Amino acid sequence: KRVLLCPEKEGKASVQDPLKEPPKVERVERDDKYFDLTSGEILDRPKIKNPKVTARPLNFEEARDLAVKTMGQQKKFFDQKLESLKLIFGGQPDAPRTSNEEWYYKRVSFWMKRYENFIGLTEVKAAQARVVECERKFIESQEMRREARGQDSVCPEED
Repeated sequence: KRVLLCPEKEGKASVQDPLKEPPKVERVERDDKYFDLTSGEILDRPKIKNPKVTARPLNFEEARDLAVKTMGQQKKFFDQKLESLKLIFGGQPDAPRTSNEEWYYKRVSFWMKRYENFIGLTEVKAAQARVVECERKFIESQEMRREARGQDSVCPEED
């Protein structure tokens, strides 16, 4: 047994049994349903099955192979999710969409436009387009000036 001093109660000590189980932590449960962006439906969340796994020490090669396999699975899952989002919000108006995908695309576009207007991003984008246009004109005038200056210096001087 260990003796613990309590700072709140000066001079008093409490005894803690090391074999006693630690206090139970309250567990937070997830919702049993989730919203699928691709189909637009509310689906039941698949139940996670925790198979009994016996842990054993792994050598370096086994651990590396397991890590590579896990990374490959995660990359495949991420690519699938990314492709799903690209289909919905990819900005390709010619791509065929289902009615649910079209509804989401329009809804998100509507709210994004309102948000951009609210924070002033629309004006920033317009100003950026004006800056790019002025930059293009400036570069053209610089090139014309260089050409004109180059022609003057190439001409032979008359004495």
